[in-house]
Formats: sequence, structure tokens, C-alpha cells
Amino acid sequence: MVRFTEPQPVGIKNLDKMPPEVNGMFVGNDKDTLVVSLGYFSFKSSKGDVNLNMKLGDSTVVRKYQNYIFMSNCEEDGWNLVVAEPKEGDRLTLYMLYTDNTIQLARIKKIITLTATKDAEGNIDHYIAKPTKEQLVKLLKQGLFKEVVTLTKPLKK
Repeated sequence: MVRFTEPQPVGIKNLDKMPPEVNGMFVGNDKDTLVVSLGYFSFKSSKGDVNLNMKLGDSTVVRKYQNYIFMSNCEEDGWNLVVAEPKEGDRLTLYMLYTDNTIQLARIKKIITLTATKDAEGNIDHYIAKPTKEQLVKLLKQGLFKEVVTLTKPLKK
């Protein structure tokens, strides 16, 4: 996984509320759910491995650049980043930057510099990056952000 030195993308102003195109409830094929309101977002994985409740503020920042919505959340050792891409048909795809394998890692390192952070046993826990906004979008356009889930707004009855 890659964390960042500051909220992304650099040089873009924080939004004071979530963009209207992502407001509402979204559901994935596996019953993952994302609820977005003006000042917060909540994501629950059907597997129970991810449960996020984020309120916009100093440690949770939302920015919009091009057609992407960047949700940054501050951890003790860097900012986690989830990128949302609104799509036709009331769909929303969420992406994160992972370093799952050596090929993926090498492709990322061709675009940005990564600094390894190690755990107590000396194994790499995650990487820290400080990309420009152009480098960040290049990572997205080259498919280096991994699709986490695509969600759809349920049909209104």
C-alpha cells in the first residue's frame, strides 16, 4: 500500500462538502455499501474487513481534480488515499494505490519516488510518496491504482 506525505492532489483546494455527484447511497455486487452526505462518507465491506466512517475536517480531506474525487485520511505515518470516479448510470468506482507485486511496484517507481516504511520485524509495511498532481493522474490513467469496488445507486421504487 502507498500512503502520501500530504492530502492529494497537491495544489488543489479542499472541498468543504462532498461533491453532489457522489452524494447518496451506493451498493456493490457483494453488498458493499458507501453512504455519502455533505460532510461525511461511510464505507462498509460485506466481508467485514473494511469499515470506515469519515467526517470532513482536519484529518479527512476531499478534493476534486479532473473527473476524480480524492478522499485523503490522515494516519499517524501518512495520508491514505481513496480515489472515486463517477461513471454513467449512477455508478462510482473506488481505487487505491497498492504495491501487490514487483511488476506493479516497478511501474509505480517509474513515475514517482517511493520511500519504504518498515514494521518492527524489518519488513516493508507500506510506502510513502509525494507525487505532483500530474504524476498522480498519470498513475490513475496507466491503471496503477487498483479498483477496489464499483458501486451503483439502487433504483428508486
